[in-house]
Amino acid sequence: MTGKDLTGIRERWTSEKKEWKSREELLNFLKQKKAYDAVIEKCRGKNVLDYGCGSGYGTALLAGSARKVTGVDVNGEVIDFCRETYKKSNLAFAKIEPYSICGPAGEKFDVIVSFQVIEHIPDVKKYLGLLKCLLNEDGVLVVSTPNRKNRLLPLQRPWNREHIREYSRKSLMRELKAVFKDVEIRGICGTDTVNSVLCLTFTHKASAFVRQILKSLLPASVVSMLKKPLERDSKKEPVLGPLLAAEYSLGDFSITGDTDVCLDFFAVCRI
Repeated sequence: MTGKDLTGIRERWTSEKKEWKSREELLNFLKQKKAYDAVIEKCRGKNVLDYGCGSGYGTALLAGSARKVTGVDVNGEVIDFCRETYKKSNLAFAKIEPYSICGPAGEKFDVIVSFQVIEHIPDVKKYLGLLKCLLNEDGVLVVSTPNRKNRLLPLQRPWNREHIREYSRKSLMRELKAVFKDVEIRGICGTDTVNSVLCLTFTHKASAFVRQILKSLLPASVVSMLKKPLERDSKKEPVLGPLLAAEYSLGDFSITGDTDVCLDFFAVCRI
């Protein structure tokens, strides 16, 4: 792969960086890192699968405690990046086809994590059914996904075009309970300072809704002209500099039972 390709993957997928473009970018990274940090002890000495591993950053974190970790993704370029970037004796990466079973025939896993994936999946029941089949009888699946309440108006479609749907606690529980008997949903929460950056206010949600309507009704050239004034948002002004990372840490996030105010849901499922 070329350096340009690697840079593009680092920009798009969750990865550690020396310098952050904005508080939003850094806090979204820490929020996703918090999910991996929360399962490290569950993975100690276990055979682990990271289904939808992205850049492999979190997969490599789990390899610090797991007996073996396999990271899989449908994006072949991302898997090439993972293999080049993270090299450990107990860590492997593989490209898979959607809904495909990976690894040696009959291999089972003690822990499966699938973070920020379920909202992208067209056939959720098939996806969850596959993960269930890959679990050992006493294994655990951990899923994270955005809380739509802090991102969207009621009935609003996701503004992130790669998200097929976003969940409320009730709708996520319904999906998971259709496949798993034992489901506990908690939330990844931020401090008030974090929430002031990552939680969209009614005004920001409405602005995203207006942009969705305009994109569906107006020619692309007109939408481009309107894009800058519609997307002007003072709390997302770029904040450059290496000292930005010193302002925040994993300690600014917690996993609690208060799913009403959480940024992401954090669901633990057992067969």
